[in-house]
Amino acid sequence: LAPVLWFVSERAAGRAIEGPPIMWDFWWAAHLALAWWLWRRRRGARRLGLIVAVTEILIVVVKFAFYLGAPDWSFWRLLWFTNKLYVLAFFILFLVLIARPGARADLEATHAA
Repeated sequence: LAPVLWFVSERAAGRAIEGPPIMWDFWWAAHLALAWWLWRRRRGARRLGLIVAVTEILIVVVKFAFYLGAPDWSFWRLLWFTNKLYVLAFFILFLVLIARPGARADLEATHAA
């Protein structure tokens, strides 16, 4: 939504539009696959969840280290920064929940092949 609103506001202000900085990645595919495995309570879903959560946390922490070394508080970088804060908070909570005692039993309780 933010890129669309930015485009409309820039156009309305009569400024030249270079385009919002879009960072393409395919984490969404891993997240959807993980969600599906967790939803279906597939064997190995907990392990996959732990791997994805730890990987995401490490990546965001490294990105923060680089970013905070020379912060850029422009609109797009601030938007990126707040998004990464949400991602970090989510995956820390997710890691705590999936690593808790009993999580494995909960996930495998209704395993149906």
